Amino acid sequence: MKQTINLFDFRRAFKDHDLDNFTYEGLNLLFEHLEGFERDTGEEFELDVIALCCEFSEMSLSELLESYGITDEKLTDDNEAELLGLATNYLSDNTLLCGVTENNNFLFQDF
Repeated sequence: MKQTINLFDFRRAFKDHDLDNFTYEGLNLLFEHLEGFERDTGEEFELDVIALCCEFSEMSLSELLESYGITDEKLTDDNEAELLGLATNYLSDNTLLCGVTENNNFLFQDF
């Protein structure tokens, strides 16, 4: 038995599990990604909040740069736009980048 859910239901499922792995905007990006996957493949997705928390991450730019050792000796912290580009390229080359929030948090599939 399948149930169609909307964005509100999706966010509530994470709240009901008392999980804060994703920001409000991050959940929006994840929902949009999963809907796109269903649309593109024709396969329905079964919502498993725990599995999604294990499979996807949301990190700020600084967390991402530090966690994955993404550096460029020519760049300083003052070059945020270039650092965003560097991080975006790194994730795009190594995994599935679902998107970047307005606060420059990256939502991506763990690798």
